[in-house]
Amino acid sequence: MKNLVLSLILTAAITHAQNTPPPTPPVPPTPAPAPAEPAPAEPAPPAVPPPTPATPATPPATGKVEKPKPLSPGDQKFAKRTSEVVLFQLALATRAKSAVKEDKELSDWGAKKAKELTEKWTPFATICGKYGFSDIPVEITKKESADIAKLSKSKDEKFRQDYLELFMKESKSALRDMENAPKMVQNAELKAWAEGFVGILKANAPEIETKYKEEKKRK
Repeated sequence: MKNLVLSLILTAAITHAQNTPPPTPPVPPTPAPAPAEPAPAEPAPPAVPPPTPATPATPPATGKVEKPKPLSPGDQKFAKRTSEVVLFQLALATRAKSAVKEDKELSDWGAKKAKELTEKWTPFATICGKYGFSDIPVEITKKESADIAKLSKSKDEKFRQDYLELFMKESKSALRDMENAPKMVQNAELKAWAEGFVGILKANAPEIETKYKEEKKRK
């Protein structure tokens, strides 16, 4: 009986051993990664050449914006008178386009003068705005408006003469008032503009007078 029990135990052990899968072999260790090769050094950027002597170095920003110095009382007075002159002459030049009787020659001449005056007005207004001066007239006076309105009463054949006479008187008056003004103006930008504008007045005044005298002779 004892031998039978031992035989059964031995048989069961052999059978279990046959049915049990062999143990999984251990996983070999992962080799350490090879050390990375150092990246090639980037070439140094080319040296920036120093500024040429003709180009002054820009001063460092301070964050403070300097406010332009306002126009002096004398410059303001000049600016007001200038505005009056330009506006009246511009109104006169424009009036040539609407003569009582169509006059292409006079209309073209007036258009040329109007363009010239408009081109001078724009930088003048810019300068005044830059220095915070806005107290300038933007319309002609009532008297000037009335003087221009009188031209509507001129007869067709006399319109050109009356028109040129009014323009001539205005140009002479403006030149008398402003001829020496640039010498008194303090603001550099306004002074430069004034010199150019007075140059236009000096050219226009005798031109208009000549046209007036020629027209008067024809009559």
